[in-house]
Amino acid sequence: MTRLILALLLLSVAVITVQIVGDFVRPRPARSERPSRSVEIPMPETFRTIAYVLLLLLALGVTSGLLGGS
Repeated sequence: MTRLILALLLLSVAVITVQIVGDFVRPRPARSERPSRSVEIPMPETFRTIAYVLLLLLALGVTSGLLGGS
């Protein structure tokens, strides 16, 4: 079990290292080329409501012990 935890820890360190190096190496556009506003499509209200209810049910199930590890 200890070896599994160490292997996962080393894997996560490797992934984080690759991400940090990738952020520094990646070319970035000049300031004038950056968009001033984010171009995102707003999430529909019904989808947000359903996602919120599912999140609450998941949290309730995990904290009550009905979902998750035993």
